[in-house]
Amino acid sequence: EKLGFLTASGGGSATVNGFFAIAGCETPNDVADPRCGRKRTYYHLHLEGWTAGYSSTWQQIQDDYPDTAPEIVGSMGYQGISGQYISHEVIETAYAQEGLTLVFYRSHNASWTNPSRYFDNISAFNTENIKFCNETRLMNSKAMGQYARVTGDWDGIDNSSGTVVGKCFQGHYWFAPVCRANPMTCYPFITAGPGYAYEHFMQRAAVFNMPVVMVVAKL
Repeated sequence: EKLGFLTASGGGSATVNGFFAIAGCETPNDVADPRCGRKRTYYHLHLEGWTAGYSSTWQQIQDDYPDTAPEIVGSMGYQGISGQYISHEVIETAYAQEGLTLVFYRSHNASWTNPSRYFDNISAFNTENIKFCNETRLMNSKAMGQYARVTGDWDGIDNSSGTVVGKCFQGHYWFAPVCRANPMTCYPFITAGPGYAYEHFMQRAAVFNMPVVMVVAKL
């Protein structure tokens, strides 16, 4: 403001929202349709963009909207990593009771073990604290189509409207193939924003036979 610029911070809860906002999309927080295509943008700076995890979306924006597509202008001075968190208590309990190492992804394979016994199921949730499916990346047609093609899990996809989206259960959830027939045996993967790493973990759950239910928390 001291330089004469009118500044204002904008809303957006995740990296991809920032991509679309800088590209001039009118509704960058709308997972299903960010309404892109205009030649002017009012959003000029996005901090801490986790571009590596959404490289295909980044490239698609570069190809489709070259006049307003975001540019990487340099590092903020630090690097970050992301992953999943399981409490120390749960990890130690599983190991003490049956030598199950929940820090290793193959120990979550429901064909060999029953990792769900160490976690809550969806009955523990107050649905007022979690997002509806239509507020999450489950509505991202491109991501869901890619998930289905890679895993072959077309039963986890809904195409009834003519648009490919993830199949929503009970208004809030997506269940992995291995526990879909018995949802109470699924344990939650809780994420935030519109569903950070949502489609990534869907794919892991399908490929590695993990009995997971995807949940997006309201923050």
